Order: sequence, then C-alpha cells, then structure tokens
Amino acid sequence: MKKPIIDNQLETARKNVELLKIQLEQDIDVDNEMAYSDEELKRLLKRLPVVMFQASQKVVLKFIDFKDSKRNTKKAFAIAMMKANALKGSEGLTSEADRKAFAQNSREVEAAEIAEIQSEAEYRMAEFHFGAYDNLYMAVKKMADMRMAENAAQERANR
Repeated sequence: MKKPIIDNQLETARKNVELLKIQLEQDIDVDNEMAYSDEELKRLLKRLPVVMFQASQKVVLKFIDFKDSKRNTKKAFAIAMMKANALKGSEGLTSEADRKAFAQNSREVEAAEIAEIQSEAEYRMAEFHFGAYDNLYMAVKKMADMRMAENAAQERANR
C-alpha cells in the first residue's frame, strides 16, 4: 500500500469526524430551536428507546469490528516477523530489533494499523452517537415532566 493512499484514508476518517462535529453544532443551535408540542414529546418518548437500542447494537457491531481489526494487525505483524526471520542472515537483518523494525514497516502491517485506526474511530463515533441519543432522551423526559407540571399548574389556575 502506498503512502498517499494511507494518508488519504486517514484524511477521510478525519473529515468524517469534522462533519459530525459540524452536524452536532447545527443540531444544538438554539437560534433554530423548535418547541415540541405535547404530542411530539409523546412520540419522541416512544421512539427514542427504539432508536437508542439500534444505536447500541451499532456500538456493539463496531466494537466487534474494532477488536477484529486489532487481531488482524497482530496477525499481519506476526506474518511479517516470520518473513523477517526467514531473511535473518540477509538484508542486514542480523539483530532482533532490525527484524522487528523490518516487520513493523512492512506494507501489510501499516495497512492493518490504518484499518485499525479507522475501525476504532468508527467505534468511538458509534459510542458518541449513542451518547447523543441518550442525552436527547433525558432532555425530552425532562421537557415532558416540565410540560406536565406546567399543564397541572395551568389546570389548577383555571379552577
């Protein structure tokens, strides 16, 4: 794998994180705040647990992918070390440190490490999405509680 391709993959991961940041900033812009009706709050309270469950499933799947990418990195390194050990007497690979450096700098190991970085980033992003849904759920619950208290106070005032 060539260096520019790896750099492009990392840059793509960085851009995805930046896009999420921009999206979250737009989502919390209070200038565009919409007041939820009682009916909308009820629908949100019914829908959000399902969405949160789906988000938690995604977290688990991304965690599995991340663990698998870590395993693949170790496997790629082990294979590269076997190749380096086979070249023990040649190419100046006489010491263990030289063979380890040779293996660590192989294209396969570098590609596996980049895949691991991307996989961990996706896992962390899935966690953040779940956290955002959890925060939204708590906020909606609080809004619903406040709305119920306001409605009860209004009913008492109307009597």
